[in-house]
Amino acid sequence: MSSVIQGNYDTHPTRKVADIDVGFSGASSYFTNKGDDVTDGPTDGRTGLISLIVDADGARRRISTIGTSGDYNHIRGLAIWRRNFEVNFFARFKLVDFTSCRMFIGLTDSDPATMVASATLPTANYCGLWKDEGDTNFKFVRNDNSGGAVETSDVALNTLVHDFHMWLKRSGGADVIIFQLDNGDRLITSNNMPGAAVSMAFNAVIKTTANSIRQLDIEKIHLDALY
Repeated sequence: MSSVIQGNYDTHPTRKVADIDVGFSGASSYFTNKGDDVTDGPTDGRTGLISLIVDADGARRRISTIGTSGDYNHIRGLAIWRRNFEVNFFARFKLVDFTSCRMFIGLTDSDPATMVASATLPTANYCGLWKDEGDTNFKFVRNDNSGGAVETSDVALNTLVHDFHMWLKRSGGADVIIFQLDNGDRLITSNNMPGAAVSMAFNAVIKTTANSIRQLDIEKIHLDALY
């Protein structure tokens, strides 16, 4: 597991904060949260499961599909995060099996199903981490509701626990998005960014493209933003 990088952004007394963490009770099968509402696939009518995993890598919620190609499962929050609020996003995750699946973790104004509907990125407002069934690397992605823009990260797909950082902020007077996976190189971009005033929700979604169960573990999602 990589070390958590402390954000290099200014704090602000009026920041809105959402901490979505795992519960440690075996009797509870849902995330705990502070400052934001969170729903998961089963409560949205999905057929997959949300379960608790505790091992040497820590405690995580496992988001599982069923073993039917095309099935997906997810967690998501409220659409309250805007680029012009200078959002800071962090997720600790593990992709349990990276073959024959699609994944998205990040912010979007679209629904979870659309974010993994195709091997081609959808037309919507979003920024985050993504993979399709043909990828060999995790990918940083963003879109301004037009053509999707993709940048390949320097981390090959694997089943390790990863820290994903994303800062939506101002730099030198201009809006930028900064992506980073673990302690790897940062991508700083000002192109194809979500609309400044578009309200987005956090999503973590996994879809199987084979008749096999696919699973995405989430240990932590943290957001804070000017509000």
